[in-house]
Amino acid sequence: MFILNEHIEILNKIMTKPIKIADQAIEKLKSYSGLMIEKEKGDSGTDFFVNIDNCRFQATVKSAISNGNKASAYSRIPSDVAKAQYPILVISGYIPSDIAKEYADAGINYLDIAGNCHIRHKHLAIIIEGKKGKESQRSISRVRFRRLGLS
Repeated sequence: MFILNEHIEILNKIMTKPIKIADQAIEKLKSYSGLMIEKEKGDSGTDFFVNIDNCRFQATVKSAISNGNKASAYSRIPSDVAKAQYPILVISGYIPSDIAKEYADAGINYLDIAGNCHIRHKHLAIIIEGKKGKESQRSISRVRFRRLGLS
């Protein structure tokens, strides 16, 4: 059981992480593109709405994308909101290049905190690749243990 204050503190930490990821990614995109980008609070099923050069996107935020969660990053958006003609924008702390290519081929817009993105809608086309950022802790931690022990 949690004391009420502990519970609120834990929830605040959980909720601020997606906000920080989105803010960092949007700031990188602003610095690389020079476009006007605004973030608005989302409704149920949508973390944020992001307006890029008068194009509105329905954004969902994940700390890291992997083969295990790559489909869930965009499948949790409700279909009734998706019918409103807002394209999906997946924002993440880290997206591996192979998954980023899959997203681009499938027409899924993405943005990571390094500034890598593939965003297409109406008159807007932003493609930034090859920017280095922090890799996810998940991919780094796998390298620590080898057959003979610690590396």
